[in-house]
Amino acid sequence: MKFNSLNMVNGVGLLVIVACCLSAVETQFTCPVQQADDSFAMLYASPTNCSEFYECVRGEAILYVCPVDLHFNARRKVCDYPQRAKCQLPQWTA
Repeated sequence: MKFNSLNMVNGVGLLVIVACCLSAVETQFTCPVQQADDSFAMLYASPTNCSEFYECVRGEAILYVCPVDLHFNARRKVCDYPQRAKCQLPQWTA
């Protein structure tokens, strides 16, 4: 396949669009009020997805996703096997 600068421009444009869309995703998670010395990041389980967790740094929530088939273990503060993480999401009623 011959190099085509138009294909490269289209690829870069698509990458920019995807990056903009991903950065525009906002989180509903609110970091708890931290102590006076808020220089330490804290990790919190997502209330809606066992594979997600948040890092709170100076009051800002940053979303992370565990690797495939792992859940966030809130007790150990690591991504772990589901049977060890024991994630229990709230039950929603209709």
